[in-house]
Amino acid sequence: MGFIYGNVVRRLHISSRSISRMSAKPEVDVNNYLASAKLSNRSRLILGNESADMDSIVSALVFAFVRTKSTNNVYVPVVNTVKQDLPLRTDVAFLFAKLGLETNALTFVDEVNFRTDGIEEVVLVDHNRLTGSQEALSDRVTQVIDHHVDENLYTTANRKVEGVGSCASLIVQALSSQAERSILLGNECLCHLLLATILVDTVNHDQKLQRSTETDKRACDIIRSSSGVVDSDALFRSLQKAKFDQSRLSSSDLLRKDYKQWNLNAINLGIATTGLPLESWLERDGDSVRSELYRYKGTQSLNMLMVMVAFFENLDEEEAPEFRRELIVVSDDAQLLTYVVDGLSEDKAGLELEHLEIQQFSEDVRCFSQKNVRISLVDDKLSLSTVSKVGVVIEGESAQHRKRDDREHFTVKENVGGEHLQWRRTPNRWNSAGG
Repeated sequence: MGFIYGNVVRRLHISSRSISRMSAKPEVDVNNYLASAKLSNRSRLILGNESADMDSIVSALVFAFVRTKSTNNVYVPVVNTVKQDLPLRTDVAFLFAKLGLETNALTFVDEVNFRTDGIEEVVLVDHNRLTGSQEALSDRVTQVIDHHVDENLYTTANRKVEGVGSCASLIVQALSSQAERSILLGNECLCHLLLATILVDTVNHDQKLQRSTETDKRACDIIRSSSGVVDSDALFRSLQKAKFDQSRLSSSDLLRKDYKQWNLNAINLGIATTGLPLESWLERDGDSVRSELYRYKGTQSLNMLMVMVAFFENLDEEEAPEFRRELIVVSDDAQLLTYVVDGLSEDKAGLELEHLEIQQFSEDVRCFSQKNVRISLVDDKLSLSTVSKVGVVIEGESAQHRKRDDREHFTVKENVGGEHLQWRRTPNRWNSAGG
């Protein structure tokens, strides 16, 4: 992991001018705070989501820092993944190194015992439902700040759930008191973190992708002058290059770096997201790609594995980079594979899939170029009809769906979420029962 982390930083050019713009004090303040919070009694947690992406980590860190400084109570930002997996977030590793922030000072989920640590208060950022062992904290959720589909939980908490491009934008909006705003804008490092995150999540406010909202733009306007960022476009390009520079990750790391799993009554479905183009992956690893896909599928006990490939072309050129998506669907259940692929290929699914003939793969591994790049099976707020053929509605965080009558329904577990969809199984196929 240290090898990956080091190479991410070494292979990416870091402008000495941009670093010199950062004064010594802001990052020292943040590092000292993180180290102190890690050693605290952890009674108040700011908890990001289980994908532990840049938005989740930065939103938790900034909100916890400002809340601590403004209340004199110690709030601990928790990175909701195990410590050893952080270097897989190559853009986060790059950004923290760029700003001189110590990732070892962060508090990770495997360093917190949610049952015995005396937790009194929990603030959820970048998700609005606790999952797994963390569900035991439900009665201690006091605030929710999120931009995913609202599951309408924790109704007595202070809730801000709005469908914007980045949760970081809602953090800027939430820190609105004079004291909070003064602390935020007085720390160049925090503003740099937030601006970088919003640029990544909105794809630099690209109008074609329709990810940016007025809330995102206003948040950038508030923090930009305090961020020390001279060239937002250059910052965005460096972050994208870091995010999609996954050529040194092994096939196993590519599949597990951003992975979510759904446990249905009849089907175990896993979806991995990677930034290495399929062509580059095959050129590097050849026939072993298929064996690694099946090895990972077996390790996770899946009926079906999907791999969403998302990447930019022309990142190193002067012309505007082009965003691309590909999809890999793997299953040795021919009937299930055909049913799902047919469903995703229908016009109403909106993905605009174009089949790719891959010599190294047989019929049990289907590959597609996705022409409608605005839709992501995991991250976007898709309508029920878009993915009803698959048996899941995916939005990004976790949700539990329980039986409401005598039909079988699926249960979404771990770091996954979405709207309600009921399913029942007949001897020959899987049928949507609405919901």
